[in-house]
Amino acid sequence: MSDMKTSVSDFLTFQRMARGLAPSSAKLYSSILGRFAAFAGERSTPARAAHRVEPFLIDLGERGLGDHARRKAFEVVRQFYRWACERGRAPVNPLRDSRPPLVHDKPRSFLTRAEVIGLLGVISAGGTMHSQRDAALFSVMFFAGLRVSEVLRLRLRDLASARGLLAVFGKGSKVRHVPIHPELEVILSRWLRARPAGGDILFPSRAAGWKHSGQLDNARVELLLRNVYAPRA
Repeated sequence: MSDMKTSVSDFLTFQRMARGLAPSSAKLYSSILGRFAAFAGERSTPARAAHRVEPFLIDLGERGLGDHARRKAFEVVRQFYRWACERGRAPVNPLRDSRPPLVHDKPRSFLTRAEVIGLLGVISAGGTMHSQRDAALFSVMFFAGLRVSEVLRLRLRDLASARGLLAVFGKGSKVRHVPIHPELEVILSRWLRARPAGGDILFPSRAAGWKHSGQLDNARVELLLRNVYAPRA
């Protein structure tokens, strides 16, 4: 009877050839089953290693693997044993009647209105062109509920598309119109008066030179929020 190492290799070949398993998925399957084979003993057989499945999954948790990773390992090992049973390499699938590990979503943290106002106050306190741009940029995120990528795609013409509305280009270049909050309108008006002339990008990058209207990127915005402004709030 084939040992674990050979059976794992045969299973992966079957998944690639018969099921069209993508290279990235094949790499993940190989990693999970390789770890299981090492845990169970590569000279063992799928039949003899069956009793090591539950301890293997417990061991993954004790080693710090998250819920999603352990659930994926469960699914891959169960598929392996289903395949092994169909080919007579194991008498029973040890995970046939088992439930996959539960996935506990981490609670999301949200800023209160007071915290948002406090943060915007810290940003605005700089009194520079840079801080005025950032105050307007983050205000659009907070008051209009836009993603960073959506804010960075905004152009001057998007403000003038309709009275009191902001034209937002989301995924797939789909356009939606978002009402401009009165407080946001005041902040945007202040920025538009201070913004250097030239270009159409609403929030140009200082690094590219204000008048050239270079574009910020997501990483820079996240860096500003986490490392520059949040510690001061």
